Amino acid sequence: MKQSFIFAAALTLVTLAGTANGAPPSPPPAADQKTSASAKLAYDDMAKMFGFTPEFFKKYPELAIGGAWSEYKSEFLNPETVLPGPIKEMIGLAVAAQIPCSYCIYAHEKFAMMNGATKEQTKEAIGIASLARQWSVWFNGLNLDMGKFKKDTDRIASAMKQNAERTKKSQAIQVNPSWESEAKTMLGFVPDFLKALPPESRQGAWQDIKDLAFSPTSIEGKYKFLMSLAVSAQIPCQYCVIADTKDAKVAGATEAEIHEALHIASMTRKWSTILNGSRMEQSAFESEIDRIVEHAGSQKPPKQMGGAAAPKTYEDTDGENAGQ
Repeated sequence: MKQSFIFAAALTLVTLAGTANGAPPSPPPAADQKTSASAKLAYDDMAKMFGFTPEFFKKYPELAIGGAWSEYKSEFLNPETVLPGPIKEMIGLAVAAQIPCSYCIYAHEKFAMMNGATKEQTKEAIGIASLARQWSVWFNGLNLDMGKFKKDTDRIASAMKQNAERTKKSQAIQVNPSWESEAKTMLGFVPDFLKALPPESRQGAWQDIKDLAFSPTSIEGKYKFLMSLAVSAQIPCQYCVIADTKDAKVAGATEAEIHEALHIASMTRKWSTILNGSRMEQSAFESEIDRIVEHAGSQKPPKQMGGAAAPKTYEDTDGENAGQ
């Protein structure tokens, strides 16, 4: 018994000494070979897709890059997903702007415009992100009663549906001179969280959210709410997630579209962590993104990463999103 204890103690000391000398235990050779093979397949696939293997992907742990690349490729580079390519990238841009992640902002804006988004649309995406962040602070700071907030957002969703029906029937929605009358017309009532704003700011705050989130713009209504939801989910703001989910559904978003927007938000946050954690040189990263865009543009026909057509505007939707 005493000899066994002495042997075990000696073995422990040897192990600790090896670790202290900077020599952690090595993985089994077979596992090493399997990891290298999986990583090589991923890197080779990237080279086929982009014309080279970007260094920023090599910042990810080699043992897991196979799965990480497969997930990235199947989402952002897949034209068969429920969201169009430009919208996916603008969701990523909105999330990146709020994190903030300068790497991701550069990449998602470049890729969005490569897929057909306009500069005005990328500005709107960032604007939507700023609204989500602003109202998140306001809701959480007020410590709103969640039960009442849910009931209020149900009332707002109901009013939005009615407004959409009026528009389909070509019935004009009354425009009111005061912000309170206008809010009541559009939302069905004036929520307490709007009334709580400083009196001097209520008119401007209402006009801002009305013009950008609820009115016809260059981005279809449901996509704006999906962008806001993606930002809200990773702030995180439970109030905003509840409101944005309801608004997105009223505007026509499906469960699949909602889930994809959330997935994009989670992936943007993931790669932001990798890029910022590895402290890759910003100029080197931007050069690689430029190479990817240049390579895609050189294909015959030019390759659109992740999607088909550019996002529809309100003018293209023939009123299907009116009331947003």
